[in-house]
Amino acid sequence: MKKAAAILICAIFGLTAAACARVYKADDTVFDSELQFSVRMYGGDTEKAYEEMLALMDRLSASADTTDPDSVISRVNAAPVGAAVEVDEIFCELTAAATKLYRETDGAFNVFLRPLSVLWGVDAETVRDYVPTAANPAGSSPASLPGTAEIEPLLAAARPGSFGLTGHESGGMLIKTAAVEFDFGGLAKGWAVDRCREIAEKYDIQSAQLDLSGNLVLLNRYYDEKSGAFTDWTVGITDPRPEDLLFRYYVMAFRSAGDVSIVTSGDYERYYYYSYENRNPVRVAHIIGKDGVPVGLRRDADGTYSNAEHVISATVVGESSMLADAYATAVCVMGLTDGAAFLEEKGYAGVIFTSDGRMKIVGSIT
Repeated sequence: MKKAAAILICAIFGLTAAACARVYKADDTVFDSELQFSVRMYGGDTEKAYEEMLALMDRLSASADTTDPDSVISRVNAAPVGAAVEVDEIFCELTAAATKLYRETDGAFNVFLRPLSVLWGVDAETVRDYVPTAANPAGSSPASLPGTAEIEPLLAAARPGSFGLTGHESGGMLIKTAAVEFDFGGLAKGWAVDRCREIAEKYDIQSAQLDLSGNLVLLNRYYDEKSGAFTDWTVGITDPRPEDLLFRYYVMAFRSAGDVSIVTSGDYERYYYYSYENRNPVRVAHIIGKDGVPVGLRRDADGTYSNAEHVISATVVGESSMLADAYATAVCVMGLTDGAAFLEEKGYAGVIFTSDGRMKIVGSIT
């Protein structure tokens, strides 16, 4: 589920001994160390709020962590066609949201593509072996890339019609009608921080920064413990194509009064390069398009692939982190023109970057 952020709060504020009693900061790994969860909260019962947030993360991990063989989602994915699998209320809620978003985006957001991610070697577990690093900028890659005959049967099953789900409020039963597999990576983190925001409000938190590996929620305005004043947040968007793999630089910044979610999706964290003989290598990203091919890849007449113009980064700003997360992924699949129009229709703001150097701001991101 890991998807690292292209969003950073533009300052990390050190705490003095006097301020420690007023501003609460914590940082933990969740999902068996797959994700980083950090908070900065002021006012209210911050410790009880954070304790409840961590308990929520544990419940979500038990339901939706594909790296845990005992999780609900892993049991669903491993089940054969026709077998009934008991699922919990979180799985039911995420599946309902994913089904609605699939239809809303005409398949551009699709949590049922896990077999294709595995086929391309861009699933969270496999791509670690290939992703370029500072020590190995070229990275490595599979021996070959998939062809149409491998892609089409998996793509045919990657849709809501490939399963039946009964029960929603307190769990239910799922039966597959085709070999579908789930991956809530573009949905569950947003769902979680939306719930954490509700927890913060329950405990009367007056200011909060909640960040789950890039799914950022800002509650109310930023509290400056030095001045004792509330001010706007400053948010920076980093370069999706940095020259140095070790560092990311801001390409723009904006101010926010809070009560907002900010999420970025892009092709720059989970990817590898595949080399054909006597040709430049092609970049293979983790976001799978509606044709079953990673965004930014174009199938050529001879069955090979080349890179094509595409959205490399989409930052979405809006009320719901879950929707912002899903919309950001969908925009990467839709492309610049259709993606921008979609955000405008939904009333969500955004900043979109393309591989040919274009940038488009949609709506008001402040």
